[in-house]
Amino acid sequence: MTQPTNDPPAVRTLYSQVIGSPGIFDQDTNVKIYFARLKNFFAANGITQESKKRAILLTSMSEEAHKTLFSLCLPEDPDNKTYESLSDILQKHYEPKKSYFAARHQFYLARKNHDESVSQWGARVRDLASKCGFGPELEIVVRDIFVIGMGY
Repeated sequence: MTQPTNDPPAVRTLYSQVIGSPGIFDQDTNVKIYFARLKNFFAANGITQESKKRAILLTSMSEEAHKTLFSLCLPEDPDNKTYESLSDILQKHYEPKKSYFAARHQFYLARKNHDESVSQWGARVRDLASKCGFGPELEIVVRDIFVIGMGY
C-alpha cells in the first residue's frame, strides 16, 4: 500500500502526464520538422508560457547546437531572449533560403530508384516538391513527375 502524500495533485502527477517528447535538436536536425514537433508537444501538454517554451527548447538541444545558439545570440544570453526570437534565430541559421531554381532542377530530374517502393517514391517526390514553391500547381506537377519518374 502506498503512503498518501501531502503534495498537491499537480506536483504528484506532473511527470506522469507528459505526452510525447520533442526530441533532441542537433546540428543535423531538420529545423522545420523539429519546430513542428515542438509546437505539437506544447499543444499536447498545454504549455503556453513563454518561459516554459524557452526552457524546453534550450534543454532539448545538443551541446553543439547550444554552442551555436550562444554564438548567434551574442552579446546576449539565450536565457534572456524570448522563445519566439530563439525560434527565429535557429530557423534562419539552420534553414537558409534555397533557390527555387535549384530545387526545381532536382525535382524535375528525379527518377524512382529500383529498390524504392511506390509509396517511398511518392513520399520522395512530395518531399522534393515541398522545396520548390509550386503554389497552386503543386498537385499537377507532383502527379506528372511521379508518373514520369516511374520509368514505365
